[in-house]
Amino acid sequence: MMTFVLWLLAILTVFLCVIPMIRCLFKRISCAVKLHRICRRLGFTLQGTHAFWFLGSRSGKGCDCVIATPAHLFSIKLFGVMHRRRVLIFRESGEYFFRRFTSMLLFLLDAFDCSFRRLPDYDFSRGASLATGRIRYDILLLNPIPMEIRFQHRNGQEIITSPGDDLFGMELASLSHLMRSLENAARESA
Repeated sequence: MMTFVLWLLAILTVFLCVIPMIRCLFKRISCAVKLHRICRRLGFTLQGTHAFWFLGSRSGKGCDCVIATPAHLFSIKLFGVMHRRRVLIFRESGEYFFRRFTSMLLFLLDAFDCSFRRLPDYDFSRGASLATGRIRYDILLLNPIPMEIRFQHRNGQEIITSPGDDLFGMELASLSHLMRSLENAARESA
């Protein structure tokens, strides 16, 4: 009986650890399908820069895909957040961290800041051969997207950011924001 309970706890623990990864995988596959559909519909070119580009990690240095329109080139780096109920905070010093919330009791809500990580210097030049005469946009595509995105100044003050804001020379984007930008690029080209 005791071994059954231990096995059940072990299986439950593994299951809870795997759920965020499965969620991220399905979100990324959905993202790739939606990007392929909109590019096909608008007549744009979507090109991955490596095999399984839609599984790009936030620690990879190069952009994951490029979308070429007649007048623009969107160089896209994927940045995923595994846990939906996290706040992603970018610091002015070029670092980022996650803030997670826990509620042990219904009336007590605690926030815990995870360790700081250095934001890599992403290289968006992989699609440079397609950029001839086009305006290039460097996009940091947050997919899956966190609960909230903030920017922390050196004095500790935090402001809420959103898709479309500039961050270290990149434009923050959610999938819906990127799709709206592609629709706008199609209207400009027409």
